[in-house]
Amino acid sequence: MSEHRSVLKNTMVYGVMSAVTTFALFVLYLVVARYLGAEDFGRFSFAVAFVVLFVPLLDPGLYYLTVRDVARKPELASHYLSHILTWKLLASPFVLLLICVIVQFLHDSAITLQAVYLMAISQILHSWKDAFRPVLLAREMFDLDAISLAIERLSLLILVSASLVSGQGLLWVCWVFVLLRVFDLAIIACVVRFKICPISFGGNFSVVKELVLTAFPIGAFYMTLSVYTYIDTVMLSVLKSDLHVGWYSAAYKVYEGPVLIPAIIGTVFMPRLSRLYVENKEAFISLFERGLKYIVLASLVIGINGMLLSEMIIDLSYGYDYANSVNVLEILLAGLIFVFTINFLQTVMISIDQQKIILYIALFGLASNVVLNVLFIPKHGHIGAAFATVVAEAIVCLMLCTAFHRFIWKVHWWGYWLKPVMAGGGALVPVYGLLTSYPMVLQLLILNVIFFVLLYVFNIFDEEEFQAVRELKIFGRLPGI
Repeated sequence: MSEHRSVLKNTMVYGVMSAVTTFALFVLYLVVARYLGAEDFGRFSFAVAFVVLFVPLLDPGLYYLTVRDVARKPELASHYLSHILTWKLLASPFVLLLICVIVQFLHDSAITLQAVYLMAISQILHSWKDAFRPVLLAREMFDLDAISLAIERLSLLILVSASLVSGQGLLWVCWVFVLLRVFDLAIIACVVRFKICPISFGGNFSVVKELVLTAFPIGAFYMTLSVYTYIDTVMLSVLKSDLHVGWYSAAYKVYEGPVLIPAIIGTVFMPRLSRLYVENKEAFISLFERGLKYIVLASLVIGINGMLLSEMIIDLSYGYDYANSVNVLEILLAGLIFVFTINFLQTVMISIDQQKIILYIALFGLASNVVLNVLFIPKHGHIGAAFATVVAEAIVCLMLCTAFHRFIWKVHWWGYWLKPVMAGGGALVPVYGLLTSYPMVLQLLILNVIFFVLLYVFNIFDEEEFQAVRELKIFGRLPGI
């Protein structure tokens, strides 16, 4: 099987498993939002967002450094894992203390503070799990990683739903997260122990220091990205109210589902890109350009359909109390192509040791996002936060594409980015401009027919991709009726 077909197959397998995981997480947040109400859901969302801002201190780039380096030299798996576990052992108490102290200056609500403390423990346990996952990914054991995540999310969905249906509240939900992640950590440790390498703590602190310093540019970038992602929620809670946080978070949780797609593609591509970059530059470029095309197409399919369905999605998912979330979702989906492109290009640049460039761009994007939030949130609340997010994403995407084209590789943007965008725009404009009075089903049908016809006219797909799909024999595997 060729590199392209193997990657396509891995992407599909990992994508299907991750889709199950993402759907379970979305339903989990949907249940929490419906049963707790907008205000308590806002408190829960604040607790999650605030804690996530600090979790990167536990992993200053070690996750992606492990994927990249162990993909190139599999024998490093035990060495990296043992010393990363040592780092987490040293850093966890400090991170927990930091969270507990700083949150005191932002909130005085007892229930909010307790939720933050519990979610801090939960996220620290989840970060420990992330010490084990990269050795699976580096060895391209995507199925085991995906199954592990699916079990975690489905278990959370079942236990949290049962708790809420039985009449429990916000703090009980947080306790479920903590207890389940203890068992989840034990499971992933056993998988790695029997499939990859022994588990131990590395006693050489100079090695721990060296790994952290090597990974720091990557970690600084992901720390910046984490703050960028969740700063809107924290600023909404401080500058407006938990109610605005609830409306914004409801839409953002829907938006986070498709945003996982570039993460899936990046996860599948990163080990192979890391290896090809040092072994075969021509194959590296070919694989990169194919991945970019998949990313752009996925963002357009989801974005243009999602914008039409935003009102229906929010109404069916959350109900009347979250009607204010519809415009937020429409705005976020309009910027989906930017965040998909950003995510993939960032993963590629890490795989080729260019993390400093993306760090500088991410810092500029974070500063832009904070400034835009300060300008728009006080007056426009949750709508202003969504607009700030999309504008900052557009700025970062432009800067990242320019830097990649100038310093790394002169990408054929016309074929891999602009032509698909033109096809998406060519499909969306007539539907929004001429067919708004038509039934929704007919609008969607016309939209997608026009889009895929334009993709075919523009020769977006090649024969190898058609052949790879044919070889999967999807319909031949379906059971007889």
